[in-house]
This record gives sequence, C-alpha cells and structure tokens, in this order.
Amino acid sequence: MLIGCASSSPPEKRLIGNWQGVQASSAIGTTNPIRAYNYWEVRGDNRIVFKMNTHANEDGHQGVALGEQQMDGAYSWVNKRAVKINDTVYQVKWIDDRLILQGEQDEFTFIRSQ
Repeated sequence: MLIGCASSSPPEKRLIGNWQGVQASSAIGTTNPIRAYNYWEVRGDNRIVFKMNTHANEDGHQGVALGEQQMDGAYSWVNKRAVKINDTVYQVKWIDDRLILQGEQDEFTFIRSQ
C-alpha cells in the first residue's frame, strides 16, 4: 500500500522551496533550536534558512512578517526517505500537499509557501 501522493519529482528536488510550518511536536524535556522557526527556506545548495515569522495583525489574527528572526542550517540526504538537518535525521513523508519530517524526538508538518 502506497501512502502519500505520487510525484514525478525526486524527493531531493521536491524538498527545495519555501515551507510554512503548520504543526510541530517534541518529546518533553528535549531542546532543538529549529523548533522555534515556522518558515523554512530549503535551498538547492543544501542550506536551509529557518525563520520565525508570525505577528498579530490589527484585527487580532496572525499574519506573516518575513525576516523577523532567522538561523542558518544545513541538510543532506541520507537516502530517498530520510534527510539529515543539522545533526538530526528525519524520515520524510509526503501526504497530499504536506511535508512531514519525523525525527526520534521531533515531528514537523509543513505546507508549501509562496
């Protein structure tokens, strides 16, 4: 049984782009600095720019303000289903339009952003 959506793009190319975090979870008592960043720019040169990008609008709803805080990181592919981000290996899953990264102590869910 195949889970996720089929794509003609290899995972290495599919990961490249801008991703907006929609959910993050971590094991209690763990620290991972990338958890604080909800907007990731994944680049083709194996770099990631992590950004924290939320603010309140005048009407009280959250909006996006790019570039408020950021941190640089790196990634490399372990295999077609796992990527190493900084020093942590994450299993990569694609479900519909979502990217899910599952590590031993963290899990992140993203949607592609413009």
